Amino acid sequence: MPRIRDVDVRTWWFIPVALTCAIAYVMWRPVSNNVILYPVLLSIAGIAGIVFWRSGRQVDRRLLPPLWFWLAFVAYAIVVAVARDAEYWIRTLVFFLFWPLVFSVMVLGFRRRVIPILFWCGAIVTIVVSVVFVLGALARSGALPVDKLPEWIVEPSQLRVSMDSDGIITLSAHALPPLLWWGPMWLASLFCRRDNPYLPPTWLRALAAGMALAGAIIAWRRAIVVVIVLAPALLVIAYAVLVVRNRVEPPVRLVERPSRYVLGVVGALVLAVGVGFSVQTEAPDLVGRGVSSIAVTIGIAEPPEPVDLSNLSANPSSETTIEDDRLADAIRQNEWRALTRVDGAADLLVGRGIGAAIDRGAADREMREWQTELQYHMLFYTTGLVGLALLAAVGVASLRVVRAAFRADPTLRGVLFVSVVGALATLAGNATNPYMQAPGHMWPVFLPFMVAAVMFRRQQHERDTSGPGASPASPAPR
Repeated sequence: MPRIRDVDVRTWWFIPVALTCAIAYVMWRPVSNNVILYPVLLSIAGIAGIVFWRSGRQVDRRLLPPLWFWLAFVAYAIVVAVARDAEYWIRTLVFFLFWPLVFSVMVLGFRRRVIPILFWCGAIVTIVVSVVFVLGALARSGALPVDKLPEWIVEPSQLRVSMDSDGIITLSAHALPPLLWWGPMWLASLFCRRDNPYLPPTWLRALAAGMALAGAIIAWRRAIVVVIVLAPALLVIAYAVLVVRNRVEPPVRLVERPSRYVLGVVGALVLAVGVGFSVQTEAPDLVGRGVSSIAVTIGIAEPPEPVDLSNLSANPSSETTIEDDRLADAIRQNEWRALTRVDGAADLLVGRGIGAAIDRGAADREMREWQTELQYHMLFYTTGLVGLALLAAVGVASLRVVRAAFRADPTLRGVLFVSVVGALATLAGNATNPYMQAPGHMWPVFLPFMVAAVMFRRQQHERDTSGPGASPASPAPR
């Protein structure tokens, strides 16, 4: 029996087919049904591990500093948790340690040929999900001959549509959170060259961008809508991260010929506004309230009216979306006060330890004892200022990785730019929703590292083939 390293993966015709199906499934249903989701993610990691093993197990050292700093953060968090007797620290290691290591294997085994598969799957899934949202909302509002969609459409994504007494439609589905990163990513892709071989055609990118924004507006999830509305700022930040004061050859501009990109951007925005605002008639007011609620969520403003949280368990929802939004703001403000309370120097410097139970006061939530909506407040609560400093080191090391990768391979600069925007959008949405505590939501944050690994591999290959005694016929890395 041949060893794994001796097997030519290209002869395994079923691998790209299975990988495409697996990627599409994770994008379509990144939460719930873990009996299928976890094996799918582990299978992808297994394929990546085999590819990495066959490639000689070479790891570019520039990829390692973020991993070392993250492991240092986890080790520190465990020590604090044990010392301070945090109740559930072992359970929290699942998303602090296990799944990050799984995605690190994917980084090492990621290959150039997977990039088109990923983005084509993303475009198709984004459009299909958004169309289902539009049809579901239209059916619920009475604009279609039927009052609900067939079960074979509703059940796979667990689509649930409701309309309150003010005529505002709300929607929930397992396929909803991916719009958080796909919306900004497709907007960013419109600034990439039309002939980019790794991205879908420009018309498909524009369609995906418009439908992602329309689907988010129709579904009305404030965190997703606000992040997508702020997507232009994310694009500027990503461009600054990759280009500003980075010695890039040849020089790079965000838009080489603006006239080539205006049509796609305008088309995406017209589609989003036309579809989203026509189905969700209260969308302008909803978007305004969503943006203003951010100040309430992070604790720099008070809710317009006080909300009584004492009967939350008996009455978890109200009859109008406006009241539900006020309740959500009040719950997050209640958590903000609990998570930023410091009872001594130990709480300030080292925190209570990961897995420490959260005292929510009167707000009795259907969440695990250590979970909150405010993820970065929670990190301060559990790891203190020292933990935040280690996380800042992870961020700085990650910044160095993507900047070095941007210099390494001009052919993938557009893909890296789009990936960085997606990672920023995911991290921004994670501030007020525990997205990163779901393994199916983690991959966008690791995508820039996956692309960077491919870019470093190409640079190393060019150095090897251009050095003394190198063979000019050596094939390019895949």
